[in-house]
Amino acid sequence: MQKISQKYLNHFVFRKKDLFLENLSYTSIRSICEMKNMPIHFHPDRWKQIREDYDLWWNRKLNRPIIKMPIFDAYQPIGKLPKAPLLCQANCHDFQYTPEQIIQTIDYELSKIEFLGDSFPIVNFDVFGPGITSAFCGAKLDNHSGGVWFFPKEKKPIEEIQIKYNPDNQWVERIKSIYLAGQKKWEDQVLMSMPDLGGVLDIVAVFRETENLLIDLYDTPEEVLRLCDEAYTAWMEAYHDLNSVLQPINPGYSDWGAFIVINLPISYNLIFPI
Repeated sequence: MQKISQKYLNHFVFRKKDLFLENLSYTSIRSICEMKNMPIHFHPDRWKQIREDYDLWWNRKLNRPIIKMPIFDAYQPIGKLPKAPLLCQANCHDFQYTPEQIIQTIDYELSKIEFLGDSFPIVNFDVFGPGITSAFCGAKLDNHSGGVWFFPKEKKPIEEIQIKYNPDNQWVERIKSIYLAGQKKWEDQVLMSMPDLGGVLDIVAVFRETENLLIDLYDTPEEVLRLCDEAYTAWMEAYHDLNSVLQPINPGYSDWGAFIVINLPISYNLIFPI
């Protein structure tokens, strides 16, 4: 039986007690994964090095670039093809599948990947669209085109618009339930990201609509500032609420928080009308 290459072993770290790695074949390592109920080919011990390397990179001390090289379809998946489709923007509205079924499908797909270099298992929750905070606050999520866009459920004068985070909103509860199902399945082995919460003016533009907001910037700037304050508060409440579910189990953070909220005073919605 052909032995597995040293290059592969360097990316598949097991504790010494597991077995003597030099004598392991591909089949043996696969068997260990199955015995550990760990179909994803990424041992939890690698997270320590991943975190150290990313911390060094952010602090400009790594002396090399971060190189993420996930190899898709590197393995045959373990088990049968799950019933639920892979979660994406086109089907994120379909609640007929349980969070557990959604996670089972994601797990199935992750089990095909070889995580080389600085790559690691991650579930990207941008599948609920860019600027999901507006839906958390009552806006309509529309994905009939295959991509997610947000619209006001009712058109109102700017003076009558209020933006308030609702922790009992169906989208909030759906994302939280998927987080919890993922933690039950993987514990701290897979990083689940924050959804794309959007930027402050992106959220405001959804409720007021872009063309009207452009005029409001001239006619009623005080009302625009009021809505920006409300959107900012809603954004922060959403972030901390979702993060309270993710942490301390989630092995890291993956979001655009500081960049979107702080650094985008003029949003893409004001440049490219929806």
